[in-house]
Amino acid sequence: MKKLLFLLPLAFLLQACPIGLDYAMSELGSEPINQKLIGTWVSDNPGGEITKIEFIKDRPNSLKANVIERGEMYSLETDKLEVWQTVLNDKTFLIIKPEGEAKFYHYQYEMKGDEIVFHDVSLLDGGVDAVNSSQSLRGQISRSMSMEKWGDEKSKLTRVK
Repeated sequence: MKKLLFLLPLAFLLQACPIGLDYAMSELGSEPINQKLIGTWVSDNPGGEITKIEFIKDRPNSLKANVIERGEMYSLETDKLEVWQTVLNDKTFLIIKPEGEAKFYHYQYEMKGDEIVFHDVSLLDGGVDAVNSSQSLRGQISRSMSMEKWGDEKSKLTRVK
């Protein structure tokens, strides 16, 4: 599959199930996480994956997230998520691992005040079959970022408290 969308359980955007990978983009907890994410957020798309989520302080380089309200398209078996952050090509990404699962989900985001815009992470270069390590995943994402349509799909969250 040349184009694989990692649909953000937090982005509530597309009408497909999120797809996890066996590898994280970076060593978990090796980079600081944006503490401004802490709080409760609502989606601009009530028909998507999640309509309300809360980020909670965990360790210095990670957060916990609780899905407060599931959307129609929510497909994970848990509402509890672990969250880390990494930077690639001057873009900031969240690495998300659902509690009790071994898979990782990756999403690029931009934060401005009380709004977060999540962009889809598409593997447009070699697809999921080309990912066999964290390093190869970073390479796939890096090359895909320069391709047309990368990150075109987006959704917005707004802070409620």
